[in-house]
Amino acid sequence: MMRGFVLSLGLVWVVCCGIAQAESNQPLTLQAMQSWKILVSEDALPSERYAAEEFVRLYKTATGLVLSGSGNGTIFIGEGSAMRAHPLGFSVESLGEEELRIRTASDALVIAGGPPRGTLYGVYEFFERYIGVRFLTQDDTYVPLNAGDIEIPLANYEYRPAFSFRWSYYQENSRFPEFAARLRVNAVPGMSESVGGTTRQTLISHSIANYVNPAVYGKDHPEYFALVNGVRKLDVKGGGPQVCSTNPEVVKIVTEAVLKELDANPSMQNISVSQMDNDEYCTCPACTALMNEEGTPMAPHLAMVNAVAEQTEKSHPNVRIGTLAYAYTRKPPKSMVARPNVEIMLCSIECCTVHALDDATCRQNRAFAKGLALWKEHCQNIWIWNYNTNFRGYDLPFPNFNTIAKNIQYFADNNVRGVFMQAAGNGLSTEMSDLRNYVMAHCLWRPSEESWALVEEFCRLHYGPAAQTILEYERFLHHNAEIRNVHPACFPVEGEVGLNAAVAKRIRAYFDQALAQTPEGPFRDRVEKALIPALRAQLALTPLRYENNSYRLDASALGADTLDRYIALSQKFGLDRVGEEQTSDLYFKELQALRDGVPAVLLENNVWRVLVLPKQNGRIVEMTYKKTGINLVEAQTRGFNRWHSHEEWLQSGPPTGADTEFTWSADAHAITMSKTQADGGVWRRTIALASDTAETIDFKSDFTAGAPQVGTELHVHPEYSTVSNSEDPSDIAFYVKSPDWVHANKDWQWN
Repeated sequence: MMRGFVLSLGLVWVVCCGIAQAESNQPLTLQAMQSWKILVSEDALPSERYAAEEFVRLYKTATGLVLSGSGNGTIFIGEGSAMRAHPLGFSVESLGEEELRIRTASDALVIAGGPPRGTLYGVYEFFERYIGVRFLTQDDTYVPLNAGDIEIPLANYEYRPAFSFRWSYYQENSRFPEFAARLRVNAVPGMSESVGGTTRQTLISHSIANYVNPAVYGKDHPEYFALVNGVRKLDVKGGGPQVCSTNPEVVKIVTEAVLKELDANPSMQNISVSQMDNDEYCTCPACTALMNEEGTPMAPHLAMVNAVAEQTEKSHPNVRIGTLAYAYTRKPPKSMVARPNVEIMLCSIECCTVHALDDATCRQNRAFAKGLALWKEHCQNIWIWNYNTNFRGYDLPFPNFNTIAKNIQYFADNNVRGVFMQAAGNGLSTEMSDLRNYVMAHCLWRPSEESWALVEEFCRLHYGPAAQTILEYERFLHHNAEIRNVHPACFPVEGEVGLNAAVAKRIRAYFDQALAQTPEGPFRDRVEKALIPALRAQLALTPLRYENNSYRLDASALGADTLDRYIALSQKFGLDRVGEEQTSDLYFKELQALRDGVPAVLLENNVWRVLVLPKQNGRIVEMTYKKTGINLVEAQTRGFNRWHSHEEWLQSGPPTGADTEFTWSADAHAITMSKTQADGGVWRRTIALASDTAETIDFKSDFTAGAPQVGTELHVHPEYSTVSNSEDPSDIAFYVKSPDWVHANKDWQWN
């Protein structure tokens, strides 16, 4: 039975000096507690008072009764003199800030834990563990029909969570912090004192440019910043430039800034001193020498972090200096170790998301597992930043329930202290976000939990008559990825998670069946919300057809109402982003334009057939090599929700005028496109087949700077694939003139 509730309640706060135990042979149940009173200390924390309110609310929801306080039984919420004086009582002084104890007797119940969250978490643990309550979503709490009559064991129970930092990164938690507390997610910023506040441990993230600001130091002290290809780079994407970590003045500036921040916020338990989100690290002689000595670019950075940690420890001995092991810093040094007050946050961004991180059969994950084992030898405090969504398609089906629990258990087995499970945190109502949040949060709180048991529990309680069909869909989705042997990272296109048009059609059939099984009401609303990814998959994988200089969705393959229904349901349930960098509204417009048809230019000779969409920034949607019939972009039909072109993007430089469309001229063999930016800068891009028999496709980009002129760096960014997913870089060879022609993808990773 599902029971919703909205209660207004008042509590009388009293302190009792002693409780006489009543003898009773009756089993302890919630019904039997109806005459009991609640005791909370007069000096209780806000979270302990709120814990008592939550107990009363959940008690009434479960039983339909109100605690009368007329009998001899007592419910102690939190520590106080009365609780300590009771035979079941204890002191919480030795308990961690989330450690909890639950003790039951025939006439007493004690729930208390370490401040500030232990007692509140104890209340939720009591109702989950003994009554079977499940906090599914912020507006859906399951309570068993016979909750008032369930026998509660007379026993002592205590629990201490494996991770002191737990963040299931979904907007559902940040929007509803009271619900996040019920799931025991403790790292959401801005949580109130009533729910125990946010943990005093902060997420380690890109921060070094905050301390050594290029706007402050760049003009007079360029030597503070990374030397890259002989240039001190200041204008860099990814939040700003890296620093020269071996420069003693940089170390001094960072140390002073860290100490100032800690002095202003004395409750902080850690602080971030970490690289920015780019790979433009320093290659000056001093940094290079240390890199060569230790075998990793992490060495100069860790040396700086250690130096900051050494100075910080003198005045803030209980604060840890945190830094990412991410991209170029992920490999630990040969001999250098982190100081005891340094924490390493190891990131899994390169890893496969559908195989467990310790799965030795997945070659993408072997380096991570090896890295974690090595980092344990170099650092006492390991945290994990793990990736759990498709950042290109928040609302596309994503088959990773096989790995969530396995990964979290792997972290716990390796004594990891904190885990950030990054998901669609800047979007609402993304793909199965309620289910995913439930599974992640439960595993973070109790790493022994198993993903699929939680998936089944949630679906059966949340989707009612459609539960079995939705479970069958999830099993199919994951089995499909398994048999296709895919290894997607966290920015996959559809084919990389095992999706194609036939799979999308079958997914839609599961949800059509689920809807047919579900009458109007809350269950049907939930199934409709879960339908959104099925519709998105169909839209993303519907064939697109070129006709009369126009490129459009194939309406006969899509279905007349699919797009309109996708938009309507997305708006109904508040889906505000379809990707990390793409709002839903913009994507809706792009899909509507594709339904109506967008201008297209066909370039063709005896060897190639190339189809270009000039209004989509020169995106190439077909590149067929006629000798084999292989279309190198056949699996790349999505990506219309990314501004930058198919081949290249700005690493640094002025804004690119994303809202300005290309103008173009074309003939059978070439197209030239141009756009003018607000500052007067001009982009020109040419895609050409040199002759009727040319074996190559030539791409050329020119940029004329506006005013004021700034440095600009362009990165080639191809996204083509062969049907066979060949690992041979000569099967698709990219040559870049820099300054001579270089086989650019010769040493690229296979994926």
